[in-house]
Amino acid sequence: MKNYFLKTFALSFFLLLGLVSFAQDYETPELAIERLKEKRAEVIEIIINQENDKTMSYFKAVASQKIIDAMLGDFKEGKSVEEVAIENSATMKMNHVQIVKPMFPDSNGRYGTNWINEELLVLLEKK
Repeated sequence: MKNYFLKTFALSFFLLLGLVSFAQDYETPELAIERLKEKRAEVIEIIINQENDKTMSYFKAVASQKIIDAMLGDFKEGKSVEEVAIENSATMKMNHVQIVKPMFPDSNGRYGTNWINEELLVLLEKK
């Protein structure tokens, strides 16, 4: 007889161990906000310099600015660094459909942000 209970228990134990070992350690809200503001200044400079020559980096900068503004708005609402990171994570959530968003604007002027989120979330993590 195969012991499915033991196999299920062992699998769930290792899964939980993996989740705990990959837990993120985040910066203080003040340092996270400071890093986001520095990144926002860099992004605005890219937007201004490439306004007439709209390359991929221009569109990435525009999308990054929108995400940073949303993150800073979350901090103004009083959310913790972890809440902001989880809310802006591009990872697939349970019972949600994964949508791949394009980098170029659609007919409504919206940009894709899935991989840009991950680049910005690094600013919130301790180094």
